[in-house]
Amino acid sequence: MKKRLVLLLMTVAMIISGCQNKEKETEMADPSTTEHPYKEQMELVYQALSEEWSVDKCFENEISSLITNHYDGNALKNVGYALEDLDGDGKEELLISAVSKDSSDGMLYDVYSAPDGKVVHVLSGHDRNRYYLQWLEEGAYMIANEASNSAFNSAWYYYSLTAGQLELMQGVVYNAEADENNPWFLTYDEDWDVSNDTHDVDGMAESIIEAYMRNYTTLEYIPFSDYDI
Repeated sequence: MKKRLVLLLMTVAMIISGCQNKEKETEMADPSTTEHPYKEQMELVYQALSEEWSVDKCFENEISSLITNHYDGNALKNVGYALEDLDGDGKEELLISAVSKDSSDGMLYDVYSAPDGKVVHVLSGHDRNRYYLQWLEEGAYMIANEASNSAFNSAWYYYSLTAGQLELMQGVVYNAEADENNPWFLTYDEDWDVSNDTHDVDGMAESIIEAYMRNYTTLEYIPFSDYDI
């Protein structure tokens, strides 16, 4: 309940202030020269880029097929990695995305965490299931998920990261099949069932989405061409 109240207050503040996008530059250790828990994941993505794996092979190996959008030119230069502490626990997560902000619009491809030294695959983005990062304050990030089942059914979920797991803080669902005249719902679950969600009678849903989108964060990613396996 406390997290929901904080998130609601933060949302209102962003809508009122109209905050601008924030690009955050980070100082990152080089995983190729530093002991870290993500060596296996780094080498797997490096191999996928080097060999230009198909969408199906990426799926079979549990890495985002979005990397296949960057094979033109030099895939190892087009896709990169970042190490950033997303939850303020003092341990860095591994994030994979495109190096160029223009080619990915800041979309997260894969995120890994190792809160207790064991690597957890937090998320893997796809064309109809996209993830974005939002910097809130020092040591605190939120992860936004834009998902769609059809033109009539979409969802926007907003998560915190806790012990390597995504924890839903707030959500917005659009379901024109459930209610054509008033298709917007506010939710605190991920079941896509709007029968137990709240109708957005105050017209806040679209404002919430727009406020978050204005503040999506893009990190600086190191190209895999710089990673020495």
